[in-house]
Amino acid sequence: MSFDLEIDFAARTYGGNPSSISLNQSASTNFGGDSTDIGNDGSPIPFGTGPALITLNGANSSNTNFSGTTIVFKNAGGVTAANAVVAVVYNNTSSNEVAGGSMTGPRGAPPPR
Repeated sequence: MSFDLEIDFAARTYGGNPSSISLNQSASTNFGGDSTDIGNDGSPIPFGTGPALITLNGANSSNTNFSGTTIVFKNAGGVTAANAVVAVVYNNTSSNEVAGGSMTGPRGAPPPR
């Protein structure tokens, strides 16, 4: 699996290019290579009293096979949203393929514009 998420902390938004989750191809599955774009440019981040949580659905994900996938922003070492924890839920009802897993990614430098 791989995960990229563009975040604008000043505007408190997420999404846009290159925000996506991708599944890798493996010998035991045929759903590898499936992916979803995350959010629209400027989707609001649901900041509140706890960790910010985004749950993918048809409104904020380009592929409904990933509906139910969550992204949680975690603070660490005094850094707001120092990393993101992604719990992937993949359910392709047309081919009866189901997968899941989780990954954590650190906050990185913004992409060049």
